[in-house]
Amino acid sequence: MDADLPALLTPEWRELEGRLTTAFVPRDYATATAFVAAIAAAAEEADHHPEVTLAPGRVVVATHSHDAGAVTERDHRLARRIDEIAAARGVAGDPERFHRASVWVPVTPDEAYALVSDVTRTGQWSPTCRACRWTDPDHRGVGATFEGDNQTPERQWTTTSTVVTADPGRRFAWQVNQGFVEWGFTLTPAAQDGTLLTQTWHFTRTGRAGFDEKWGVDAVAQADQRERQAHADMPVTLARIAAALS
Repeated sequence: MDADLPALLTPEWRELEGRLTTAFVPRDYATATAFVAAIAAAAEEADHHPEVTLAPGRVVVATHSHDAGAVTERDHRLARRIDEIAAARGVAGDPERFHRASVWVPVTPDEAYALVSDVTRTGQWSPTCRACRWTDPDHRGVGATFEGDNQTPERQWTTTSTVVTADPGRRFAWQVNQGFVEWGFTLTPAAQDGTLLTQTWHFTRTGRAGFDEKWGVDAVAQADQRERQAHADMPVTLARIAAALS
């Protein structure tokens, strides 16, 4: 892949669940339908067809190369063309319930990974998750599960999470309950022999469907509440982890 292609995309694009995806917020329905039609024309011209969802107030786009089973240069080129169409039509991008926050820590990626992958210490830095415990303390890699006890002023609840990425020195991630939400930490070597520690939160496609089934007309409000809590917790979590590593 041309190394410059990812850098040419607007920051709303991200690679999630094996797809290059983003969301847009057209100003009205007529603008949205015209925007979708323009994307369809560009896809036909490129002979590369993304998934496009037109929802109230949003247009969600996801693309991956079916033959390769992954995101390829074709997807990045199509995404770039969609960005150009959006800019020409005054359609703004909007990340779909995805947040990230970062902090520099004065340790190596391996040292930072050792801390953030020890879920039994989560209660030391998370404002919401008060304690975690492994289902099997001897199994902590991909597929391992752990329970988390959570508390806010409004409620208390326990979740079961499954580790989905355990790449020492690079990334540790887990999905909550039936994969409704994916949390993770990405570690990148940084200046002064330190590490850029990035926490991510993604409300997954499974989560959206699950909330629709569970909450019905209240699904969006319930998802908004979870998103606000995650967005507020992340900088606090990172500051506490940084303090623990200093």
